[in-house]
Amino acid sequence: MTALAPSVARAGNGVQCTDLPNVLIGAGGSASRPLLATVGAALVDIEDPITLVYQSPGACFGITAYVDDSPITGTASYWDTDGNELTRTLPLIGVSPDFGMLGVQATLCEGVDEIPDGLGEATGPITSWSLIASNESSQTSISAEAVYFAYGFGAAPGQVDPWVVDAELYSRNANAAALIAIARAAGIPPNSFKGIDVVTNQAMITSVAASQAPGAGLGYTSTEVADLNRDVVHTLAFQAFDQTCGYWPDSTATAFDKRNVRDGHYYLWSPYRFHAPADGAGVFENPVAEPLYRLVGVHNGPTIKPLVSKLGLVDGSLLPDLADEAGELLSKMTSREVEATLLRQGFRPPSRTTLANRLGEMLADISTGAREFEDECRVEEKLDSELGAISCGLDRVAARMDETLPEGLERTEKLRQRRSPEKYQRTPPEPHESTWRMAWAANVTLYDTEGRARHSFRHGADAGHDVELLVARVVDDVYHLCEQHA
Repeated sequence: MTALAPSVARAGNGVQCTDLPNVLIGAGGSASRPLLATVGAALVDIEDPITLVYQSPGACFGITAYVDDSPITGTASYWDTDGNELTRTLPLIGVSPDFGMLGVQATLCEGVDEIPDGLGEATGPITSWSLIASNESSQTSISAEAVYFAYGFGAAPGQVDPWVVDAELYSRNANAAALIAIARAAGIPPNSFKGIDVVTNQAMITSVAASQAPGAGLGYTSTEVADLNRDVVHTLAFQAFDQTCGYWPDSTATAFDKRNVRDGHYYLWSPYRFHAPADGAGVFENPVAEPLYRLVGVHNGPTIKPLVSKLGLVDGSLLPDLADEAGELLSKMTSREVEATLLRQGFRPPSRTTLANRLGEMLADISTGAREFEDECRVEEKLDSELGAISCGLDRVAARMDETLPEGLERTEKLRQRRSPEKYQRTPPEPHESTWRMAWAANVTLYDTEGRARHSFRHGADAGHDVELLVARVVDDVYHLCEQHA
């Protein structure tokens, strides 16, 4: 099974968390651990390193540590420059966290009626929550009404087929942000939520994936964690009250774009909230400064953000600087060369597979909106000579395509020849074949009054593309050029 986070190693020698250099201690939910792992690895690798230490007993502990004035004790995690998670103990007398991190509003936690005086709040990135089933389950969606009966009354009493087995209904305790968010969406008091408390996000993945009756297995977790474990579980599309159909967090079950979260169709989302000691105006007492740089002698030049350059990827999404650089590089070189180049440029790129998948999704989005993007780009395009003529061309060109094999004898034979599953550390690739397809190629060339070619715009599309859309882009080019000439 896919691990939730990098392997955990326990540091020895009796050194405590507070003995680490420039330590920043946080407490809260475990849903944010994939995000914090990336941030922690980047913070410890900047010029003035910061060691991010985090304990994740549950989201509500991110606020109750301040409300109850109770120091945190026990073991906490931190990350080295390679992203490896390490653990050390907190002082026996406990320590007050520098910040708390919750995936829900603090006043939704039991016993928290208001934010205490002297505590500030800041919102962070959006997170979402997923109801999940085993990949052995055929279920693809669930409604708020179904959640209400299954988790409000229990699996067997709720009688929501196929989730009718009490031993296969998995849950968390009322301090978990995922429980609070889903309980509110289904109209269930958090303390009345039914199901077996599996304690952690990773235990939720393990329990649902290993369900003895996969069709009856139901659980929930943060979408970040569900996405990291798509090889064993899948997110169910969620139909909220008053919706006519269910939506995944992404545009499809296999995408990673969070489009339905961003446009409001997917109901189960919330911003992360950070709490830390603050003055009367709500300004944090000990803010972490982010160093910003500009090139010497360049007035209003681009801002250089060392932290962003190191991170490159947060919560499975490419940050703009990395996406811009990697997208251009991938058009000129192999993924292995892209990875080596990014490392030389100071990025901390993800694996080549993750990079290729994310860039593929980005390029697919660009392709879908190509005509609109080109309209914006043309605003900046100016003729550098008198326009004499325009020529247009449209042709077919053979292109080699790697395509997944459809069901049939050839696919069956390739699967039979595959190495045994235990030799794979990741999900084995789908059987595929290389096929030559006739792709489309179009161009628009500008000539000056003396007949010299001055510039060419080139467009391309794969064999299955609607050629009328390609022709429309060529027409847009010609129309824009004629407008400028007029």
